[in-house]
Amino acid sequence: MENHGLVKLQCDVIPYQNNLPDEVRFAWEALLPGSMTPVFLHPDWLAMAIDTHAVERGFVLIFRDGDGVRGLLPLQYRTRWTAEITAPMAPDILPLIVTPGAEEALWPALAAWLRRSSFLMVRLGRLPPERFTHLLELTLAQGLTPIVRQAALALWAPLPDSWEAYLKGLPKSSRYKVRHAEEKILADFPDADIRLNTDPVTCTGEVETLIRLNLLRWQHQKHRSFLENPRMTALLRRFTAWAVTQGFGCVATLRISGQTVAAATGIHVPGQPAAYYHVVGRHPTALPNQYSPGLLLVGRIIRWAIERGAERVSLGQGSMPYKLVLGGVEHPQWELTIATSKMAAAVMCMVDPAIRFTRMQLIRLLDRLRV
Repeated sequence: MENHGLVKLQCDVIPYQNNLPDEVRFAWEALLPGSMTPVFLHPDWLAMAIDTHAVERGFVLIFRDGDGVRGLLPLQYRTRWTAEITAPMAPDILPLIVTPGAEEALWPALAAWLRRSSFLMVRLGRLPPERFTHLLELTLAQGLTPIVRQAALALWAPLPDSWEAYLKGLPKSSRYKVRHAEEKILADFPDADIRLNTDPVTCTGEVETLIRLNLLRWQHQKHRSFLENPRMTALLRRFTAWAVTQGFGCVATLRISGQTVAAATGIHVPGQPAAYYHVVGRHPTALPNQYSPGLLLVGRIIRWAIERGAERVSLGQGSMPYKLVLGGVEHPQWELTIATSKMAAAVMCMVDPAIRFTRMQLIRLLDRLRV
């Protein structure tokens, strides 16, 4: 790939400890101004992730030319020799913030920084195929060594401009299940109360219930809940409260006899094409599986997203039956890591996982001791 004629960018390293420096926030907001910023590219999201995950050794790469800031990339120490994306929780977004057309000029500056730093590789996380292919080409053009791994499939459901059009687009059997999920519950539980909450005070209490239900649901399963990590629980609380206050979030709930038996959160920024079903929790015994409470509540979030103009909704990872019923389509994802050389890639692919595993076990032990 040719890069002749591209503006040469300078790469500055801005370290941070437990909070996002003002210099980074100002640069970020200048690149992505206003409320149209995707929720997982908002500087507040990064600040919450840094704080709740206690990221003590992080830094942001800021790329500049003579006219100002052209891009930035938030990173943190994974190990002594490996850096990684700071907040890689969005299923479709790499937090590489660049002005239009500057990505090709940014990659040589990123490569130059990596070669002179103490790091041997940088993990960029999960990427959709089109973004992965482009960044892979840029990596090879700079003489760096890419490390590629296929990640879990992401599920997305396309959204038309109305709820009825969405239902008509589903297979007949799925359409029947979605239409009659609410009818089935109300027929057997006349006092059932199904709500979509956007009030910050109400949502705060319902998020606590959601966390409790999620942990209860998964406590005896082979795959445990990510909310067993107290840092993830703290991040969910802060993020949901922030999103609801900003008008970006909602909490859908199902109450029977005055008790919340299922809850789910949804995220959408007005004007953005993507909405996100975020977290769901339900009581494992209060409502049998045949009533499909997850199908009901995520369906409510999808309807909310359609009304707000979303064009697609993320159903997360994992091809669970209710996600396929809701029209989820599997999309491949690829994890891209860039290394300084083939030798560095070979060595770190063996050493890095062991270091990371040991470090995570120590972090979990400390978290349990704090609790």
